[in-house]
Amino acid sequence: MLGLFISFRNAVSKIINSFTKRTDWQPDFPNFDTKDQALEYMRGFCEDHYRWKADPVYGLLDNVQSIKHMNWQLKNNGIIEGDCDDLATYSCHYALKLFAYKSYRINIASKRHVIGVIELRETQDSPSKFYWLSNHQIDTESHSSLDKCVKAYTDSDKEWSHTETLVLRDSVSDRIAVA
Repeated sequence: MLGLFISFRNAVSKIINSFTKRTDWQPDFPNFDTKDQALEYMRGFCEDHYRWKADPVYGLLDNVQSIKHMNWQLKNNGIIEGDCDDLATYSCHYALKLFAYKSYRINIASKRHVIGVIELRETQDSPSKFYWLSNHQIDTESHSSLDKCVKAYTDSDKEWSHTETLVLRDSVSDRIAVA
């Protein structure tokens, strides 16, 4: 059932996004010596440039904004307005582009909330560190697995499951968490 909802949301998003303003412009992020420095920069960026705003019709018309539209907002307004799925998408996209080994967008069904999770490795052989991203916040503690990271965010030992992988360029897919 949740998969059907996500398919419907993606179709609605495609239609809505075809009418939004977009740009090929991208923010110019600095270079970093370490992934931890990049993560700290991303924390400040999220706090300074993200504003939570419900989807249209009091959130009933669930829409995931395109990266190009969120870039347009940032270029023209200095901030990105969106709900949790928009901000998770943007954070995961740029973390993946700049410094993350992998990134995931997690739907937490029981909380009706979407978070991002980024996986960092200093080198290919380093162990992974996972951090959750929620709206304008980024986790300050690393976790040793995706499962532990999501459980730390949800503050629950309940099992959860996921189905797909995430974010490449301007497209989005989901991991579905049932907690």
